[in-house]
Amino acid sequence: MFEQIKNEHSDHILNIEYAFTVSKELGLSPLALTYRAFDENDFKKLSELVDKVLNKIMYDYISGGCLYVHSYLKLIFSEYGYNSELVFGDVIVNNIPYMECTLESLKEQLENGKSSTYQDVHCWLLLENGQFFDATLYRDLTDGKYAAELYCFKSLNLNNNTFEYNPMLVGSKFIEKTSPNPYIG
Repeated sequence: MFEQIKNEHSDHILNIEYAFTVSKELGLSPLALTYRAFDENDFKKLSELVDKVLNKIMYDYISGGCLYVHSYLKLIFSEYGYNSELVFGDVIVNNIPYMECTLESLKEQLENGKSSTYQDVHCWLLLENGQFFDATLYRDLTDGKYAAELYCFKSLNLNNNTFEYNPMLVGSKFIEKTSPNPYIG
């Protein structure tokens, strides 16, 4: 997958490759995706699926909502022929870390296992075209007033906001091993 987009988005790919390497070392078994370019119809279909799903699940104000939503979207996308993988890390929003997590804090969460506390991590999806997909961040930042599906290679600008994604771990086993949310895993 990574070779097809490495020339145009080398920093993005290096970050993902590192997250995959660390995840494999930690036994998280991330899914290696086969690259597939998306066209307008693919993005339209993904948007339709997101609209269909988000209208049914109310995740606002649920601790771990991003974990819940993206785990569910991964399943729904798969049912319609779109492979994806869960990504865990932080997003720098206007130069400020959203969750203030580090790779060390995520490793600590893995060591400690499930607890009843809030997780300091953000979750999004890696799509087959190499882009990140985030269905929850913008809604969270606007306190549920606005929603936006964010697609990007590492970073994007939206409504005078800069989002820079920092992937640290990959693979659904992170949720299985750490998530205190009973709706996930």
